[in-house]
Amino acid sequence: MNREMLRRVRSEIERFGRSDLDWVDFATQATKALNRLVAFDSCRWYTVDPETLSFTGTLAKNMRRANSGSGDEEFPPEDINHWSCHRKPALSGGELRAFCVIDGACWGATVFLRGPDRPDFGEDEVRALTALSEPIADGLRRTLLISSATDATVGDGVPGIVVFGERGGVESISAAAERWIEDMVEVPPPGSPAESTMVTIIAARTRGGAALPARSRVRTRSGRWLSLHGTRLSDRGVAVVIQAAAPHEVAPLIAHAYGLSGCERRIARLCLNGLSTKEIAEALHVSPYTVQDHLKSIFSKTGTRSRTELIGRVFLKYSASPFESLDAPVPARSFF
Repeated sequence: MNREMLRRVRSEIERFGRSDLDWVDFATQATKALNRLVAFDSCRWYTVDPETLSFTGTLAKNMRRANSGSGDEEFPPEDINHWSCHRKPALSGGELRAFCVIDGACWGATVFLRGPDRPDFGEDEVRALTALSEPIADGLRRTLLISSATDATVGDGVPGIVVFGERGGVESISAAAERWIEDMVEVPPPGSPAESTMVTIIAARTRGGAALPARSRVRTRSGRWLSLHGTRLSDRGVAVVIQAAAPHEVAPLIAHAYGLSGCERRIARLCLNGLSTKEIAEALHVSPYTVQDHLKSIFSKTGTRSRTELIGRVFLKYSASPFESLDAPVPARSFF
């Protein structure tokens, strides 16, 4: 492995991650840089909801769209949780797959392919991609922090629904669902709204009863945040509901994107709920000095200087209400 080239590529990817690019532009630039180090003929990128490990966007370079559209041919549901917890990419001849993980959270997945006339990927490529997992993941999570310019005309806030029959085929899709799906980031776009990767994977998880949650939070082209969740129907079919995400659904994702630790997220949640330093300390059974230390770290990571700025410039900016919970209630004994 060319260590000097690895250093240069890592430096480029870190620079792209700080350049206020959206995730498609970041992945496009990262693809060009990576191809100088780990040569490949085509690739596919997925963005990932770090809580549910659902795909939230797709980008293919010199690659046809998968027939199923769900990504299962590259990242089977039974393996996705295992792969996301281990940074070493999966190697299979002319195919190299990896999840991009930082601070224990997965923000993306990549697939690199070589043609049959090219040598297979080897351990050098595996090591190179392993070394770049964190800066790629950091770049992807930073793209979520670009200001949202919401377009109220897309979907008009009306929930959409996609109904799948017992055998997996789409039986009906509402007009609102079609509009929401059209606003999701899939490059190239699906042949029809019913083939959306994000929708079909939620349906597959609902139908198969997978251990992973059948839900996700998706940011659209227009900057809106959507919530997708699956539900079983009485006739053995399943439905995927698509609707504007509630503030309490978006806030934890933004906190993750800023790299807040579990302790910091809990303190931020209590700050948003209006608790004083003393009240937070009592709720978490720690000293006020410990709370203050965590607040300093929260301000540093979010680029703010006060609680007011934290609420206004960070969470309200992403439509997160100060009256909504940043996370599910956590017992005080779990603080550390």
